[in-house]
Formats: sequence, C-alpha cells, structure tokens
Amino acid sequence: MSGEFVYTAYENGMPVRTFPVGPSWEHFTPLDSISPILQMSVMQSEDGAFYYHHGFLPDALREALIYDLQVKRFARGGSTITMQLVKNVFLNKNKKLCPQTGRSIDCMDHRNKETDFERTDV
Repeated sequence: MSGEFVYTAYENGMPVRTFPVGPSWEHFTPLDSISPILQMSVMQSEDGAFYYHHGFLPDALREALIYDLQVKRFARGGSTITMQLVKNVFLNKNKKLCPQTGRSIDCMDHRNKETDFERTDV
C-alpha cells in the first residue's frame, strides 16, 4: 500500500466521517518522520511475529475463538497487522461474515496470487 485511499469511519453501523489516508490529510505523518524505535515498538506490541508469518496465525485465531465461545462474547482478538489492514481498507463495514474468518480467507487468497505486498508496504 503505497498510495492514498479514502477511509470511512462507522459508529453503530452508520458512516460518521470519511477522509483520505495519505499525504493530502492534514494529520498525515510520513513513516520516515516517525522514530524507528516507535515503529518497532508498535510492530512488536501489535504483531510480534509479523516478519515470520504469512498474514495470519491459525493458532491465535483458534485460541481467540475458543475463549470467545467460553465467555459468550467477542472478548479476545487473534488478528495480525495484515488482517487488520484487510479489514480496515478492503472489507466493507456492512459485511456480516465472521470478521476473523473473512480476514483469514482474504490473507490465504492473497498468498496464492502472483504479486505480494512487501512487509514494508503493510
């Protein structure tokens, strides 16, 4: 993802704000102006295995699903940064398919394509 895109924020299923994500947005900060230590800290806290998996972690999804079923609510996430990117950029907010399953399938489909995002693009 090297280009700008438009993001729509939703609240209670209703769109509340749409704005560009990229250089034309007034709050945009280029990645090279963010400290490499902060970049690595965020990467480690959000997805410590980012450089070692292929977009999703089946064990994390399984554990999250088991826990959510035990507590009878969505309480634990198992998504990777790649899955969060797919959800936030490529999936429509109104889709009703189980988000974790949908993101896993999208990541698996992406792995089978001839072109791949570089880790630095995500």
